[in-house]
Amino acid sequence: MTVGLMTDEFLDPVMGTLMTDPVILLASGTIMDRGNIMRHLLNSQTDPFNRQPLTEDQLVDQTDLKRQIEDWVKQKKS
Repeated sequence: MTVGLMTDEFLDPVMGTLMTDPVILLASGTIMDRGNIMRHLLNSQTDPFNRQPLTEDQLVDQTDLKRQIEDWVKQKKS
């Protein structure tokens, strides 16, 4: 992937916003921004993509993707 081009993988699939803390939802395998899924979990302890049970401890940090997003943001600011 080229750092200069933003890809859809940087966008939260529900909100369409740039992710700052991407996590994978173990129930569906979907990657979302932590803030958005945490707000969802306050109302419903389910994966929004397949309605399977989901809890905060089932969110897995996506550190490589987070680093790619941070690099992209730094390049856009320079």
